[in-house]
Amino acid sequence: MLCERCQKREATVYVTLIAWSPGQHWNHEFCDSCHAEAERVKAYNSQPSNPLPSEVANISALDYLEAGECARRDGVDGPAFKHIQNELRDLPATRERLAFEMLPLIWQSLERGEEPAWQTSLAGSCWGSIQAGRLPEYTAWLEKIILRIFELRKGFTTPVGGHGPFSLSLSMMLIALGKVDRARFTWVVQTLRDRGGDARLDPRWRVIVQAEARISRSEPPSLSGA
Repeated sequence: MLCERCQKREATVYVTLIAWSPGQHWNHEFCDSCHAEAERVKAYNSQPSNPLPSEVANISALDYLEAGECARRDGVDGPAFKHIQNELRDLPATRERLAFEMLPLIWQSLERGEEPAWQTSLAGSCWGSIQAGRLPEYTAWLEKIILRIFELRKGFTTPVGGHGPFSLSLSMMLIALGKVDRARFTWVVQTLRDRGGDARLDPRWRVIVQAEARISRSEPPSLSGA
């Protein structure tokens, strides 16, 4: 199987991402060059841990992204980023604020043709922290981002059995939309089919079919702001 990022080298590293929402996880395959995690893990226990960050409730989206990038580059920063993620589980107001800070950053990345995996992972995972009064704004952002990702994916060739570029971002945004507004999710999926054919027949849209299946199995939305 080819690396899903470069689409050139054989995948040798297999990663499972687990979201804050129960039961949500995503499997990904990378080559050594695109995901040199092994060397970072070796260094993890060989260096003293950095001080854990305080005042996580006041962290900004850019601070979160910087902490995640530091953890990705160097395993010694992993505990600090894990601490931030653990603290955020008990800070719904902070998660909501971060989600809305991330959404414009996601759009900027897409406009540059870059996959905003870190940003969508956070913004999508925070769906349960969005208060009722801000749900229309959140939903509008999700729809806009999903449609843009769909257009970007048209420019890439997806190998048989693969998911292709922007797959994680598309999956996160689709599932978040399905969680907060099932009717809008159904409308968006139908819009995607109208624009690009039947997702069940086109391997490039396999991620859409998987999102549909996950949403169909999930319970109706139960939001903190409802």
